[in-house]
Amino acid sequence: MTRPRSSRTTDRTADSPRLQPMAPAPDDSAPFDAGHAALPPAPSAANRFLQRLFGVALAGAAGFMALSLLFIFAVVAFVTGFWGLGVLLLALLLLAAVGIAYFGLQTARRGVRQGQQQLQRVQGELGQVQEQAQQQAARRELARLWNRFAPQLPAEARPALRATITAADRALNAVDDELPGRERYEVQQAATQDLPALLELHQRSGGNTAELLQSLALIEQRMRQIAVQLQEERRREAAAQREYLNSKYAGDLLDSDPHQP
Repeated sequence: MTRPRSSRTTDRTADSPRLQPMAPAPDDSAPFDAGHAALPPAPSAANRFLQRLFGVALAGAAGFMALSLLFIFAVVAFVTGFWGLGVLLLALLLLAAVGIAYFGLQTARRGVRQGQQQLQRVQGELGQVQEQAQQQAARRELARLWNRFAPQLPAEARPALRATITAADRALNAVDDELPGRERYEVQQAATQDLPALLELHQRSGGNTAELLQSLALIEQRMRQIAVQLQEERRREAAAQREYLNSKYAGDLLDSDPHQP
């Protein structure tokens, strides 16, 4: 038979509402590891590099064989007394050597330039993967903070914690499309460092609830400020883009209107 739950457990469950909207708590059987995030596949790049290397080796072998044949024919011509033919073959040998060296140098430069471009592209993709991993880790940390500390806080501190975590989660959503900068770093630091340190310090020292509420309010205000600031910047950019497109294409349509006097 199933044992009835105690009233104490029921009260605690009623006083600890699930945070919405928030990311779900991490699964213990499959912990999130930012260091083992899925990296962009690169078999096609490796295949292209091997094909290019094989082509360069094949061209080098063919050039070496051609130079060797010209050199042998030139030596035979000099030995047999055909000096004019030997001189001509030596001239062709020198021209071929200069041409092969020139095209080889150009190929090497092009390969180095393409390798640098590919390296920059891979580094950019890895940076995006790391940023996404840090964002996911910050969201999971927010969910963990609520599930761990909310049941242990006084009843008057739980709404403040919930509001602070919700504001941090919305700020994380706001910086998703932003380039790495101060705002993203500040939001991630608040979610993964500042909030955990504040709650753990309060739990260890049994600090004053009023001081905890004040600190949570400051963090919440800053998170809301970042989210609102980024939203306003996006609205201004969208308005400027619309104004630019309207002024550009509306003028062209008026100029080409056949009914325009």
